[in-house]
Amino acid sequence: MNNNQLTISIPPENNIFSLYADGQFIHKEYEKETQTTYLTYAVDSAIFLYFTFPKHRRVYLIRNIAPVKNSVLTSLNCLSQPVKIIFKQFASRVDKTRRAAAFLNEHYKSAYKYSDIFYYRLDRILLRRGKINYMAIAELVKQDQKYKLFSTFKEKTDYS
Repeated sequence: MNNNQLTISIPPENNIFSLYADGQFIHKEYEKETQTTYLTYAVDSAIFLYFTFPKHRRVYLIRNIAPVKNSVLTSLNCLSQPVKIIFKQFASRVDKTRRAAAFLNEHYKSAYKYSDIFYYRLDRILLRRGKINYMAIAELVKQDQKYKLFSTFKEKTDYS
C-alpha cells in the first residue's frame, strides 16, 4: 500500500457508533473475523464521513492529502492517517449534506471531484436555515466549472 493512501475501517454494526464513508474508493476489503470493512482511498480524494452516535450525528468532508510543511491535518476515528477537514456539520445538517451529495452525484456525475473552495462554499449554503437551495448548488457547480476552464486556459497561455 502507498503510504499516502488513506484506509478507513468501517466497524461492525454492534459498535458504539456507526460510520458510513461516501467517496470513490480504490480498494475494498472485508475481514470476516472482526466484521470490519476496509476502504482505501487515493491521495487528494474527497470523502464524506457520516458518524452516528447514540445521542448525535455528524458529517465530515475530508480530503486525503499528502503531508506538507505547515499543513493542518486532523486525526479521526477509524482513519489510518490524519486528514484535512474541509467542513463538518451536526444534527439535521447531516441530512442536508447527504441530500446535497446525492444531488451532485445525480445531476453532475460526482460529488467528489471539486476543489476545496467549492466545498467551503457548499458548506455556507448548507448552513442556511430552511430547505436546501438546489439552485444555489447548481450555480456553484457552474462557477466551479468556469473557474477550472479559466485556470486551465491561464496555465496554457502563461508565457512569463
